[in-house]
Amino acid sequence: MGPSCFHHRATEIRSRFAPIAALPPDILNESVQEAMSAASAGSVIGQMIERAADGVARLLGFDPAYLFHGGTIRTLADFGQTKDAMLVKGQQIVALGRLADLRRAAPHGTVEIDLQGRTLLPGFVDPHMHIVASAGEMGFIDLSPPASGIYSIDYVENLLRAAIAKAPDKKTFILGAGIDPSQMVEWVNPTIDWFDRLFGNEDASQQNPVSLTAGSGHISFLNRTAMAMAEIDLANPPPLAGGKVATYFDGPNKGTASGVLVEMPAQKLMGKALKKSPRTLVWEFATLAGNLKKLFETAVANGNTMLNDAATGIAVGVTAERAILNAAMQAFGHPVRLGSASFIDEWGFPDSADLLISGSPDVSDPMFLKQAIKLFADGSNQGVTGLLREPYTAWGQDRVRQQYLGTNINGNMDINPQTLTQALAAAQRRGWQVMIHANGDGAIDNVLASFMEVDQQGLLNRNLRHRIEHCSILHDQQISDMVGLGLSPSFLIEHVVKWGPVLKKLLGDDRVQMLDRCKSVHDAGMPFSLHSDYTVGPLTPLKRVQDAVTRMTEGPDGGWVLNPAECVPIELALMAQTRFAAWQCHADTYVGTLEAGKMADLVILDDDPVRYANEGRAGDIAGIKVHSTWVNGREVYSREWFCAD
Repeated sequence: MGPSCFHHRATEIRSRFAPIAALPPDILNESVQEAMSAASAGSVIGQMIERAADGVARLLGFDPAYLFHGGTIRTLADFGQTKDAMLVKGQQIVALGRLADLRRAAPHGTVEIDLQGRTLLPGFVDPHMHIVASAGEMGFIDLSPPASGIYSIDYVENLLRAAIAKAPDKKTFILGAGIDPSQMVEWVNPTIDWFDRLFGNEDASQQNPVSLTAGSGHISFLNRTAMAMAEIDLANPPPLAGGKVATYFDGPNKGTASGVLVEMPAQKLMGKALKKSPRTLVWEFATLAGNLKKLFETAVANGNTMLNDAATGIAVGVTAERAILNAAMQAFGHPVRLGSASFIDEWGFPDSADLLISGSPDVSDPMFLKQAIKLFADGSNQGVTGLLREPYTAWGQDRVRQQYLGTNINGNMDINPQTLTQALAAAQRRGWQVMIHANGDGAIDNVLASFMEVDQQGLLNRNLRHRIEHCSILHDQQISDMVGLGLSPSFLIEHVVKWGPVLKKLLGDDRVQMLDRCKSVHDAGMPFSLHSDYTVGPLTPLKRVQDAVTRMTEGPDGGWVLNPAECVPIELALMAQTRFAAWQCHADTYVGTLEAGKMADLVILDDDPVRYANEGRAGDIAGIKVHSTWVNGREVYSREWFCAD
């Protein structure tokens, strides 16, 4: 098709077809409509004409029309609902019904698209992921577990040694992301003494500054050079609320900083170090546009039509990140729809209340919703920083006590209940939806208590669709309380599939059964969604659908189903990636189901996930290929022409 996918494709169409703009209006209209009709022949030339005519028509103010038929069209507006055909005109779905009826209703020049047995669904909505922060990390060393082979500290060490050898000088910052000790064959936390062994010395001037961010994002591992640049006194690390500069629990270095920064209050200290380095986040973000393009291309290639940025501003501030996202959307031709939850620096609250007090949500632009704020109640269960009612197992404590857990054997409380209540109340007064991160059952207790207090104050607005993010360890009473408060959960189902085996060791046999209770939540009358938390998980919605249906654990200790009673039917899992996800993002007026009047966001799959599940092949759903992805009635991805730069 050409050298690129979004912006370059539009440029190519403009340059190739600009001469026809000089034609008289009546001839121009007839020519465009005839070209679009010619595409219905289905030939390669016809498809090229179709796309070219589509682009020209939109550029010149026409509304291209498409009639989809010849396959399975699942609306997901209700269980079991399929339609024979669907008519799209311009950006919207006009009608669904019998093919003969829609052919009669279709305007002249409508292009018929024969699905050839494929399946058409609403476009997938990722209700919780991170855009700018993830794009910024694309230049970091990828220290996440490999797709195959053994994942160990030796694997990480080899990648770091290679990066150090390539560094032009000792001032060059070595930045890594995705490291996950919980997935290693032997759990090892990189600490200052580990980095000393890596460099072969204990001299900060002879080590490159190094910072490695855990895959969960809730922990950072720094060497002594980076700690010095961050102005952290190893002998007297500063006390922090909501996080900590961890210290060695025992041994000759007891009480001195270990190089592990736990949660955002501590991780923010890294900013001082980065500003002193010739290689900083600012330098990394010089390539941000290209990285954002890759992120969007990956998203649409997997059938995602909407991405909800779950902490806009966490990397470079809310104003800057909104500007970056707006610019990227303009530059790349609005390849996806966006939602957003503005990051609130809760550790500075009430100073950070300015956004809540002076700002208000805005869902008037269907391409970029600004509907929520984001708060954090705890950390990561697999990182042993999620806040639990009862302590982590002895096995779990032994893995991290010396390096960073210390006496916090129940995990980390990111925000105290009083401050959380103040933040929730402020959000209610301005009409903000609240997305609050809570993994452990102790954190969920705190969240529910604060919502109850706000409700008692007469401030709680249930229509704002407040959400608990991850909501990992969930008890029956907590489910009942959530229903009463009008809350709903969004699950990272990879907690079950990818981390289930290690969480069984960290939580014990009983508590691990409470992970991501999709079926129980649905049975209680709550909608739920499935998210990627990208880059914690990949932008692969069909894999999440498969995981919610099967709950089959993976990895060396996997191969078993984690709590079969929480497996959900296939259509419910699909709704958790479309209808319910859009509802949670306040986007259901626009997208989430295939219904007349909604925007034409859709995905065409080579096969039907429902058929796979009904035939006992639910474990193969993730392998179904995406044929094409459409946003606002425009094809933004197709295997026939797509090529990523």
